[in-house]
Amino acid sequence: MGRENRLYQADWLMRLYGYSLEEVIRPEQPYLDLQTDPKLGFAQRQPGLFPVDINSAEYDMILRVPGIGLRSAKRIVRLRRQGLIRYEHLRQMGVALNRAVHFIVCPGQPVLRRAVKDKEDRPVGVADLPRRKLSVAVPSTSDRQLVFLTDGTFEGLLTAVFEAYAGRTDPAQIRSRKVHRPGLFEEGVGIPSDARKAARVWQGLNRHLGSDSRSQLYQAYRTGEPEVEILIYRSIRTAVPAGADGGGGHDPAIRLAIERLSQKVLREAHRKKGLVRFSRMENDLYLALVNPRYDILPLIRRHFEQRYADQRWVIFDGDIGSTCRRRVKKHKSPSGRSILRNCSGYSKDSCSLFWGGR
Repeated sequence: MGRENRLYQADWLMRLYGYSLEEVIRPEQPYLDLQTDPKLGFAQRQPGLFPVDINSAEYDMILRVPGIGLRSAKRIVRLRRQGLIRYEHLRQMGVALNRAVHFIVCPGQPVLRRAVKDKEDRPVGVADLPRRKLSVAVPSTSDRQLVFLTDGTFEGLLTAVFEAYAGRTDPAQIRSRKVHRPGLFEEGVGIPSDARKAARVWQGLNRHLGSDSRSQLYQAYRTGEPEVEILIYRSIRTAVPAGADGGGGHDPAIRLAIERLSQKVLREAHRKKGLVRFSRMENDLYLALVNPRYDILPLIRRHFEQRYADQRWVIFDGDIGSTCRRRVKKHKSPSGRSILRNCSGYSKDSCSLFWGGR
């Protein structure tokens, strides 16, 4: 079994990582070492090539670092264009740092130590291993105490972004008024939502980030994770300069965090598309009660609108109390409300009772 595993590893190194046969096995040792990964073995035999500076090395050289795979190498090359790659960023990317740490150099990397032995090979202490000089400088950060308080909506968050750029301010936090607890050294500033300002920011993000990256910000917001608002703001700040003052310091960790949150939401939305089950209520209204991990109803709405275009339905989120319903033309009832909203069985109370009875 061990030899079969090494054969698979050697095959991958030659087919996908660009290794030659001579780099995988040596003429004087034509058999694979069953005790050592062939990629690790190559790195140990080539001390002149390592350690590798993550922020300046070529893609092919990063691929040769033990513990860094194809996906991680591509993300390193892509994200370092936006800013400095630090040791903690590699951990977030999924790099196997227990294997890679001896063959890389980057800011934030812990100091490696080796045992110091006497002439009789007995340990007598430890010494720091020599470190290669970094190719770039590490930026410093400063504390900020300004807190923007919004109404807890995505429109409110975009309005806060607008005010930050317009007022040339840089808030330390952006929070909803509902969850904000004033700190001793914080200065809270209320930001009322403004649809016009939010629309300008949304359109500007499309120009600077593109539709895909802009959508990731919205998807990350739907997670409702703590401090997701300031994370989104920092992501925008690094991508969109603020006049002569410039943007904030580039931090690939922010981009990684946004991508990770976006993937969580998209996976949950995809899962719920196949798990939603409707029950027939009065007046041919179909009701589905769901309990998703995140607020994904706005993301799955179009799917059900297309699938059940000829039906009247409501999807109710039992956790946060939000609803998703089929859009209809605004035919008004005598009460002035749309027919769908005036349907029997739509109220949150009836949805909650139905949820408890299942």
